[in-house]
Amino acid sequence: MRCLENRKKIIQREEEESGVPGLFSRDTRWVELLTMKTVMEYERELGFIPRDVSAEKVGYDVEPVVPETGTLRFIEVKGRGKRGYHRNGNQCKL
Repeated sequence: MRCLENRKKIIQREEEESGVPGLFSRDTRWVELLTMKTVMEYERELGFIPRDVSAEKVGYDVEPVVPETGTLRFIEVKGRGKRGYHRNGNQCKL
């Protein structure tokens, strides 16, 4: 909850400093969508069958299935506007 409050304060400060309402928020959403798309494509390239579960609020964003075994994987995706792809355990960052 505290993290969410801090994020709201950051967005509000960005809006005040830039003079453009919601700019930070819109840019962040765009980066998050692009990151999700990239992770989904990457998982397909690896041969997995990914499913976007981000709207379901289950604690992760992508649920790929390993076709050979039916094993589920759980990936939390973080898009923050930096270039590159980093993978740490079950977390993917772009």
